Amino acid sequence: MNDERKSRVIILGAKGFISSAIAKKCCENKFLVINLSRQDIDLAQSSASEKLGNILQDGDSVVVGAAVAPVKNVAMLNLNLRMAEQVVKACQTKKLKYLLNISSDAVYEDSIAPLTENSLKAPLSLHGVMHLARELCFDTLQAPVGILCPTLVYGLGDPHNGYGPNQFSRLVKESSSIELFGKGEELRDHVFIDDVAQISMLMLKSSKAERVNVASGTVVSFKSIASSCLTISGSQKKIVYKDRNGPMPHNGYRAFDISKIRSLFPEFKPTLLTEGLKKLF
Repeated sequence: MNDERKSRVIILGAKGFISSAIAKKCCENKFLVINLSRQDIDLAQSSASEKLGNILQDGDSVVVGAAVAPVKNVAMLNLNLRMAEQVVKACQTKKLKYLLNISSDAVYEDSIAPLTENSLKAPLSLHGVMHLARELCFDTLQAPVGILCPTLVYGLGDPHNGYGPNQFSRLVKESSSIELFGKGEELRDHVFIDDVAQISMLMLKSSKAERVNVASGTVVSFKSIASSCLTISGSQKKIVYKDRNGPMPHNGYRAFDISKIRSLFPEFKPTLLTEGLKKLF
């Protein structure tokens, strides 16, 4: 192993959907990974900073993937900020090599143009407010800090059953029909979990103190995703259309310009949605 891979990578929230994928990818690439879950350290407790500080060593890299999400109320917002406070206190006691914060594209305001890393950060949800506040918390550290802002993540092991590839593939596997809001016409970007893990590993390898939006760079309608799920699986079930109870999220459009990923990591190739869906089945 070369010198940069001898340093330890401490992954917080290690049993989570994204963190566990990052841990797996780092292990495959010969990093020395220390997985910490809530069972090891409950970051919501006031004693967490001391416990984490006792584990951290000078030269460690830290991945902050621990969060209670999605944030639905003020209590959850405050809980996540307390967790961030404990992480910051612990990290301030050591000379870290790097900290990678897993944030979210929810920090950006809606835009008719593809979002970039320079897009206005003006969250319209408590979930987005939480991630933006945590970004500012971690930016107070002396260590280089990288920020990943994934868009809608899909893949095996997703715990949220989010509307889109995760939910649609599960419904098909259960021999159920897929229900779409309106005509399923919203155009959104969806990123495969392995891509998020790959970019995370590359960020850790290079210790880049950069903000990076993780997306595929392609928008597709929910109707198209549902149709692909049925086609790939060979299911004879139908798509059922439901009336909307409110306006389309993000005005029905949320695209990303992934030029920065291509510039920083030219070897990275986003997973095509059809290929990602095939892996789900």
